Amino acid sequence: MSYTLSRSTSPLTLTLLHVVAYVCGEKLLNHGDYNLIVTVIKSLVIFCESENVSSGFPSCDKCPFSIGAVSMEELASILLKTYKSLMVSDDALSDLGDVMSLLELLATKTSWGWVSKNIVSELLKMSEACVKETPLTSIFVLLGQMAR
Repeated sequence: MSYTLSRSTSPLTLTLLHVVAYVCGEKLLNHGDYNLIVTVIKSLVIFCESENVSSGFPSCDKCPFSIGAVSMEELASILLKTYKSLMVSDDALSDLGDVMSLLELLATKTSWGWVSKNIVSELLKMSEACVKETPLTSIFVLLGQMAR
């Protein structure tokens, strides 16, 4: 689902995402093991909806993605806090990769100016305080991915 969000946000894509959400319901959108991922998906769908209102995507009254969705700024903050907390753990490399992917996904949907202000500046602050090699490397890999 995240690949679909990162590559295309046409009205058809949003409609298909809503159909899947209505069919799968609670099983898809309230899965306890994937709260962070689900929050990112919900928030990005709501953001993409607001970006596509003028292109013919109808807004829905009871959008299944609206419960638990947050603003892009709040989403970036949540992801960066999670990233920072995982940087100090030696056992969290796979989780660190997941958060990196979610930050990259967020970056694909927003402008470079927004990414620079809300994500890159925070990552650079984290890199200054970083003493371990692995998290520092991951920061530079993430910055490289977002700059593409």
